Amino acid sequence: MRQLFMLHNESRQKMKKRFQLTFIRHQLMVTLLLLPLFATTPSVIIQEISAFTIAPMTGTSNMIIRSHVCHERLLKPRSILFRTLQNAKDGDESDTNNDDQDCIGDKIRESTGKRPSLNPTIINTLSQALSLRSSNDPKFPMEVSPTVTALEVAIAAGKLATKAIEKRATSSKAVKGDESSAFTPEESQLIAGRVVGVVMRWKELEELLIQRVKDSSWVLKYREESSFGVLVEECHVQGDGDDDVDVMVKNKLKGDPLLRMCRAECLYALFLKNVEWPTMKKLGQVSENEDVGVDFLDKDRMRVLFPDE
Repeated sequence: MRQLFMLHNESRQKMKKRFQLTFIRHQLMVTLLLLPLFATTPSVIIQEISAFTIAPMTGTSNMIIRSHVCHERLLKPRSILFRTLQNAKDGDESDTNNDDQDCIGDKIRESTGKRPSLNPTIINTLSQALSLRSSNDPKFPMEVSPTVTALEVAIAAGKLATKAIEKRATSSKAVKGDESSAFTPEESQLIAGRVVGVVMRWKELEELLIQRVKDSSWVLKYREESSFGVLVEECHVQGDGDDDVDVMVKNKLKGDPLLRMCRAECLYALFLKNVEWPTMKKLGQVSENEDVGVDFLDKDRMRVLFPDE
C-alpha cells in the first residue's frame, strides 16, 4: 500500500508540473496580446518591446505590438517569467538536491555581491534561435513570412527565452548553495526582452552587420568574415539580396555552431548599442549593465562593429 501511495503521489506531482508548464505557455501569449492595454510605470521587457516601434533601425516596422508599457506591479508577481521561477523553485527537490554533495556554490561571487552575467544565456538563446530559423521549425517560427505573423515570431522567441530561464532555475538547484544563481524576475524579463528584440530585427541587424564587415578592409583581406558569423558570399551580394545566398547562409549556420555563436554575439552587440541603449536614453532611463558596456566582444571586433568609437 505504501508503494502504491508513493506512485500515486509521484504521478500527481508530474501532472501538476505539466499543468503549470501549460499555464505558463498560455500566460506568455496572453501577456503579449494584452500588452497594448497597459500604460504606466515601465519595466525592462516592456521598454524593450516599445523600443521596437519607437526607434526602428531602418524604415518602418511591421511589429504589431504597440509602444505601450506595462505597470511594474502587474508584471512582477503575475508575469510568465516570475511564475517560471516559482515553478522551478516549487518542484520536487528530491530530483535535484543531493544530501551527499560537498559543494557549497560560488561563495566568491556571492561575497562580491555581483550577480551572474545575463549575456551568456542571451547569446546562447540567440544562437539557438538562429538554428531554428535555419531549420524552419513550424513549432518555433523565428522569421516573419507570408504565412507567419510578427506576433507569432515574438511569442515563439519568448518561449525560447523562457526555456533558457527554466533551465537555469533547475540547474541552480543541482549544486548545494548555488540556488542564488537562478535568475530573478527582473533579470528574466530583461533576458526575454532582449531575445525578442534581436529576433524581431533579424533583417535590419544582419544588414548592418554585413555592411560593417564590408567596410573593414582588413577583415576582407584576411578572410576573417567568419569571426563575425558572416559568409564571404554575403559580402558580395548586391541589391535586395540573393535567394541562393540566403539558403547557403541558413545551411551553414545550421551546421556550424561556432559560426552561429559569432553571429549571435555580433547581432546582440549591435542591438544593444544601436537600439536598446539609445531608446532607453530617450525615455530618460539607463539600461541595465550599460555602464559595463559590450564586454563579450574582443577589441578587434568592437572596432569593426563600432568604428566611430
